[in-house]
Amino acid sequence: MRLGPSLRKLEINFGSQINQEISDIGLSSISQGIKNLVCLEELQLCFMSYERITGDGLGEALQGLACLKKLTLNFAYCQGISEIAIGEGLQKLGLLQSLSLNFGGSNFNNKGLETISKGIKRLGSLREFRLEIYECKKITDIGLISLSKSLAELVFLEDITIDLVKCLEITGKGMSSLGEDLGNLFQLKTLILNCKYCKKINDAGIIGFGKGLQGISSLQKLELNFLWCCLVSSVGLIGLSEGIKSQIQLEEITLVLAIDGNIDDKGLVSLSESLSASLKNIKFDFSKCMKIGDIGLEALGKRLEKLSSLQKLFLNFSSCLQITNEGVLSLEKGLKEIKEDLVEVSLYFSLCQNVLSEMKKNLLTGLKDQYPLAKISGSE
Repeated sequence: MRLGPSLRKLEINFGSQINQEISDIGLSSISQGIKNLVCLEELQLCFMSYERITGDGLGEALQGLACLKKLTLNFAYCQGISEIAIGEGLQKLGLLQSLSLNFGGSNFNNKGLETISKGIKRLGSLREFRLEIYECKKITDIGLISLSKSLAELVFLEDITIDLVKCLEITGKGMSSLGEDLGNLFQLKTLILNCKYCKKINDAGIIGFGKGLQGISSLQKLELNFLWCCLVSSVGLIGLSEGIKSQIQLEEITLVLAIDGNIDDKGLVSLSESLSASLKNIKFDFSKCMKIGDIGLEALGKRLEKLSSLQKLFLNFSSCLQITNEGVLSLEKGLKEIKEDLVEVSLYFSLCQNVLSEMKKNLLTGLKDQYPLAKISGSE
């Protein structure tokens, strides 16, 4: 593979299983070509689901790309990929500002994550980091703690996304350590963490994570997904809320705690009270949190009426069986007190047996009348 040495941007995308004959022979040819691109600033390689690819030679090629500023590597479901070689290659990329790695669905393990962590530890210019290791069932707290310690040293980081979906061995210990270490990143603006189906995460982990958030005051966007993390209760949510409360610049928040029978009104009240006046976009999914009732909705409604900058609101309380007409009315009252025009509102109370269909319909109709330019949707 021959490419001009003055090339600044290169994207190679073989998608998913276009040709299962592709192996290290092909990737080695690409690596040899890349090695000579001394002016390259952006590189994207995508080889999804290729079982015959290990990545041998790629790490060595990366070491020669001294000018690289943005690197995206997608080896999802490549069972033989060698994270060790890639991790070693990362250590030489001193000018790198954006790094995105996807090893989801592979045999990625703690050793691989430790090697990657060692590599990124030296990327002092890094501003944006994305790691997808979903369905990597060999990852434990040991690997996650190694990653968090390395991230803590990258003081210029502004954007972090970590996908841990179905990393079943991650526990509260790893979550607490992650929060503690991220608390050292004073310039962090965006934090996205997906822990769906990480069923060993508990209250202690969420409390520790929330405590770590208190060290950050620069966050503008926070997304946390704890779907099916059934060991998390309102005790953990209250601890997390303390961290959210310190985010005075926060503009967007997404929190998913659906299908958790341990979340009740105390947790929702605490979360509501933590919401910053700077918020423009709120998305909460508490569907099937069956202990949440009118007290929680009343507290949320009272807080929403003070969020004059709010533009988009998504609330899902489907199958929250303790909610009644009274709780919906309290929420509606808060929404109608917002001074600025809302752009979009989505409200879901499906299968809330104590909320009349007429009540849900009137709620949506009333909002449409008050905010005629807004997109209003939800369950009737």
